[in-house]
Amino acid sequence: MRTTNTGIKAPVSEIFLSHQGEGVFVGELQVFVRFVGCNLRCDYCDTAENQVITEQQQYFSVDGIIARVKKLSGGKPITVSLTGGEPLLYAGFLTKLLPALKKMKCKTYLETNGTLPELYKKVARWVDVVSMDVKVASACKANYWAEHRAFLLAAKSKAFVKLVITDKTTVAESAKAAAVVRAVSSTIPFVLQIASSVKHCKTPSPETVFTLTQAARKRIPHAFACPQMHKIWEVR
Repeated sequence: MRTTNTGIKAPVSEIFLSHQGEGVFVGELQVFVRFVGCNLRCDYCDTAENQVITEQQQYFSVDGIIARVKKLSGGKPITVSLTGGEPLLYAGFLTKLLPALKKMKCKTYLETNGTLPELYKKVARWVDVVSMDVKVASACKANYWAEHRAFLLAAKSKAFVKLVITDKTTVAESAKAAAVVRAVSSTIPFVLQIASSVKHCKTPSPETVFTLTQAARKRIPHAFACPQMHKIWEVR
């Protein structure tokens, strides 16, 4: 994040209009604001180019983002997805951006890896929906069970959970993820998000998807699997 004479700016790679392709809001028209920089390095990441800030990185002010949202939405209220990277790395910036979006009567949708609960608490009052990933060791080098539990306790009814499943995801990981979510609330939606193949991992087989879904459903009966629909639609 940068501070200039005209205010703070955050690293953003793109702002675009598209349909949500993951989770429980598949098909919803949204404006996506993609932040750059992430505290994790997951094998299945399909925006790896947004993990690290480069010297050529572009920065946006709050006013700059609001202007782009207005242009893309035609000035009408719309859902704005804050994605990345990890948006919560810029919680200070979000304390300025989110209230401005709410003044436009926009619905705010936060996509997060769920490992930064204290930063989430700084912006929670202005967030309408939390799409929280569960990160597991087979793809993300470590487990974050305590952080995820704390995050879900803070997000409460605003949250739904995605477990991205790959050819490496284990039954034990699926079961544990569902158990951690259920311990907070059995009503939190739980999605097994089927990963698209990238360099370091592959899409799981239908048999694997079935097995992992069944393991989750023993803890959360409404758990379901879903592909990345934006990949199928060939949109961002």
